[in-house]
Amino acid sequence: MLLQVKKIYQYIKFELEEELLKVKNEYAFYNLKDFSLIYDIYKNGRRIKSAKTELPFTPAGHSANIRIPFKQLMIDTNSEYYINVYVILNETTSWGKAGHTIAEEQFIIQTPATTAHASKSSGTIMLAADKNWLRITADNFETVFNTDEARMILLRYHNSDIIYGHEGLTYNGYRYISNNKRDWKPTTFEVKDFSYQLAENHSYVKVIAKMEATIDNITVPYCVNYTIYANGTIDVDATFTTNDHFNLPRLALQMSLCQRLEQVEWYGRGPIENYWDRKDAAFLGIYSKTVSEMGENYGHPQSMGNRCDTRWLEMKDKAGSGIRFSGDVPFEFSALHYTDKDLFFARYGHDLGNFHRAETILNINAIQNGLGNASCGPGPLPQYLIQKNKEYNLKFRMESIR
Repeated sequence: MLLQVKKIYQYIKFELEEELLKVKNEYAFYNLKDFSLIYDIYKNGRRIKSAKTELPFTPAGHSANIRIPFKQLMIDTNSEYYINVYVILNETTSWGKAGHTIAEEQFIIQTPATTAHASKSSGTIMLAADKNWLRITADNFETVFNTDEARMILLRYHNSDIIYGHEGLTYNGYRYISNNKRDWKPTTFEVKDFSYQLAENHSYVKVIAKMEATIDNITVPYCVNYTIYANGTIDVDATFTTNDHFNLPRLALQMSLCQRLEQVEWYGRGPIENYWDRKDAAFLGIYSKTVSEMGENYGHPQSMGNRCDTRWLEMKDKAGSGIRFSGDVPFEFSALHYTDKDLFFARYGHDLGNFHRAETILNINAIQNGLGNASCGPGPLPQYLIQKNKEYNLKFRMESIR
């Protein structure tokens, strides 16, 4: 097992092979004996061991090997384990205080052997349908679809609403950033098909919404499949198809959440915002913020607050009730008090107060283009762009937490 990531801005590089950490000193003059090493071992985002050791005499250009015993801790094959390593100053210098971190790295040492999770559903689903709506109910759970729009417009757990303003999951292909400025264009939707089928034992219902979204002259066919269980768990399986003319920055599902769900907790990269091609500095971990804290203070407002490689996300009220999103495959998300349209029309950062919404705008991305450097250099590298003539998939689960 060899795991290695190089950060060009660090003068200390790390390699991990089995339980041996190679620490390479790429300074011109410093000796590794001036520093100490801290390592933390995590299981599913929770720290299970921490240790600190002084680094040995290692001149510039040489390497030291440090043993990190972690295999005896990896007793669960269905858990994720990773190690964070930090090199810190031993003594205060003219440029940094003792304990200051000068290099860091994260190594994922085990991914879960299996991630598939079936819903342990109990109870009975009841359906009621009219000309333009479908209501699905069970104990302490209710959801409603507008069949004309093929969209979920209500989701309620234990008599508490989750969706704000009937704005359930809908395609979002827009993003406004300084590296790729584009005018905001409205999206029009056409329903191609809406259908549902109740299981024979009434324990779940499948709902299929086939749509076409059009922005300017670009059309994106997409389909959202819902499997809704009697315990309120909802599995979402969405596909998006690009064509020869595709030139949009994002393939995502967006929904509005009620204003009480202000608390955000997630297991993914953070705590700072991060993107497909800008995430090395954001370590995997469990983080918490409020929705108001998920934004950034840019001088010129733009789409922001993305978090990559998310294993699960919880949107909660102060009492800890709300909704949990989780995926067998990690996803990206952003949770803000602004739409991308709001951020396009806000001219300066101090104007954002005029656009602030009480509700939360949640985006869950199948994929979005990388940021690149086009504000003063080239755009994203080809491997960080959405490809034409390709189908992209997004799967996640929604369930109540209380």
